[in-house]
Amino acid sequence: MECRVGYILTGQDRGVDDTKDSDAALGTLMTINTVLISGETDLTWDAGFYRLASIGDFVWLDTNENGIQDPGELGIPNVTVSITGILADNSIVPPAAQLTGPQGQYLFSGLTPGRYTVVVNKPADFKFSPKDQGGDETKDSDSDPVTGIMPEETLTSGENNLTYDAGLYPDIKLELEKTFISAVPLANGSFDITYDIKVKNLGGSGNYTLTDNQGFDLDAIINSASFTSNAPGNPGLNLAGIATWTLATNQVIAAFATHTYTLKVNVKLNFTDNIGDNVYQPCLTQTPTVGRGLYNKARVFVSNVLKDEDDACGDIPNITLVKDFVSVTPKANGSFDVVYKITVGNNGGAPGTYSLKDTPQFDDDVVINSGSYTGHSSGPMNTVGSTTMATNLSLAAGSNHMYNVTFNVSLDVNPNSNQGGDNVYRPCEVPGNGPGSTLGHGLYNKAEVDRTGDGITDLTDDACGDIPNITLVKDFVSVTPRANGTFDVRYKITVGNNGGAIGTYNLKDSPLFDDDVTILAWDYTFLDVLGGIGNGPAFIGAPLIPIDLGTKQITPGNSHIYTLTFNVSLDVNPNSNQGGDNVYRPCEVPGNGPGSTLGHGLYNKAEVDRARRWYYRPN
Repeated sequence: MECRVGYILTGQDRGVDDTKDSDAALGTLMTINTVLISGETDLTWDAGFYRLASIGDFVWLDTNENGIQDPGELGIPNVTVSITGILADNSIVPPAAQLTGPQGQYLFSGLTPGRYTVVVNKPADFKFSPKDQGGDETKDSDSDPVTGIMPEETLTSGENNLTYDAGLYPDIKLELEKTFISAVPLANGSFDITYDIKVKNLGGSGNYTLTDNQGFDLDAIINSASFTSNAPGNPGLNLAGIATWTLATNQVIAAFATHTYTLKVNVKLNFTDNIGDNVYQPCLTQTPTVGRGLYNKARVFVSNVLKDEDDACGDIPNITLVKDFVSVTPKANGSFDVVYKITVGNNGGAPGTYSLKDTPQFDDDVVINSGSYTGHSSGPMNTVGSTTMATNLSLAAGSNHMYNVTFNVSLDVNPNSNQGGDNVYRPCEVPGNGPGSTLGHGLYNKAEVDRTGDGITDLTDDACGDIPNITLVKDFVSVTPRANGTFDVRYKITVGNNGGAIGTYNLKDSPLFDDDVTILAWDYTFLDVLGGIGNGPAFIGAPLIPIDLGTKQITPGNSHIYTLTFNVSLDVNPNSNQGGDNVYRPCEVPGNGPGSTLGHGLYNKAEVDRARRWYYRPN
């Protein structure tokens, strides 16, 4: 007999009933020989076939926890799903497991018909959705909410069951964000202080408790306090005392929801009755602490376990300083315009005065060509040392003075230069506007404010940025003869960035060989050393010169390596018509150094445009 495609023969002579078993042998599809006697009719010769079955479907992120696959809910990849089975003869199917695919899909295929059980092993910090919701087997969750085990399914021959799904949602995951909003002066000399507290749930639904503690300067006296919120069933209330305030107890929060609390405290500074130390301690800009300014901390708990805390701090009155690194712009002459923004503010309730100076303390290979500042006032910046930009200038409450500082700089890491640096560019330790960088690195710049008029710096803020430095190295690698009399000529071009910022360049290559050398074909490969990105197209015939290898960005400390191979022939036959003068002119100085010129040997020139100007390396 013949087995149809997609069918599998069952085992031979199973059971004891010869009228019900399969008689064909596996492999040969033939029964045993039998002898029929005269007039005999034997109807016990049967052959059983079956098709393989499959089961599976989808593990998804049930964002609303309803146990139903709603539009827009996505699959969860890399979830472990396992299967066990028992066949009709009670034999055990070996367990199998797989990870869900990029869209959360899984499928166990090639299964012999039988009874199967699928189990989903949920990731840590996740829960199973409610089981069997909505009445649609293709859209519900089938995993037991506790064990992840799905109901046993009997798969028949050829069955493809794609209704076994599992919904998952994350445990409650709270994040607290505390923000100082404002300090508004009142006619009685007090201040209404406003804080914003956000309880963000990045996971599933649950309950939380929210507390708040004030840690003001000891000279700030609290007159009253209250809060409002958008949390369900918690509109807010007046707060008593000055210790721990409870803003929510066992508050219900939905999955992926945010509750906003607005805390208002009325305070007045008292420097006369010795309740405090009669010295106002402002917030520390980077690390506010208890006892300074209007320090305040909120905490959120789940089942009495602290999940997150955040603090905020404001001052009354308070002169503030923010120094930001804005941009680096390359110029056509290879220099860079470096821009910083300085904001001097007063977030308190009374006017203040300040003096401002700015000091560039760049890497010693960065040369300052010129500088200027604009904004609240304007003028030139010193190219050496500090520049005073304001002296005892008045600043009203709630106001800001903005200054934009621009330096034109050049980077010189040439070991033969005499500009005085060590020819090693040291990038910012922590680029940007936060702390962590120090003088002598990158484009480190420090602004200082004296807010008391005593000539002593009270506030300092710094910023640090980096500039790229694109380098180019061209190497002649090899000449390899081929069996057909041609040669493979190979070059390596390395474009590097030994600066501290991402740079952009355009690379061109010009094979300017002796005129008796003809390019028959060429190719190149590209390697981003840190990124591992590469490609390698091949071309027939001579290229259009210069060869434009494209514009790319290169990260600090990285190298881009281009390997170019030209298949060439040399023809100095005076009877040829290939266009040369039939006199081969070798390189004046073979190798990778200078000295050779175009039209000699296998002269090749690479060029980089790194700031609308060309910079090249010959071979």
